[in-house]
Amino acid sequence: MRIAVPTNDMITISAHFGRSKGFVIIDVKNNNIVNKSYTVNTFTAHAKNQNKPHEHGEKHAHSHTGIFSALGTANIVIAKGMGQRLFNDFYDKDMKVYLTKENSIDNAVKLLIQGKLKANKEICCQH
Repeated sequence: MRIAVPTNDMITISAHFGRSKGFVIIDVKNNNIVNKSYTVNTFTAHAKNQNKPHEHGEKHAHSHTGIFSALGTANIVIAKGMGQRLFNDFYDKDMKVYLTKENSIDNAVKLLIQGKLKANKEICCQH
């Protein structure tokens, strides 16, 4: 499995997916982490400062194509929060999304490998 996690410091999970400074990509085989890489977020409108805070609404229609390119072949996303549209886009691409209250990337991945990480769809923000 390949896991994508938004982060600002490569240690903790960002509070909002699209506003993160980058993404840690983690490859897991036989319940062991075999590779970990980092991609700087130059893909989202928030990262490019194209959206001002609280500017969401009917006009919030930017594409998530860049995010999918950045995450490559990731099939699982662990995040603390994201917009409903991005959540739906992940779902449409058959990507499993775990919205967690965990702060640590390592702890969240460990829980996922153990089958103990909950999906928590209700955490998704509605913008």
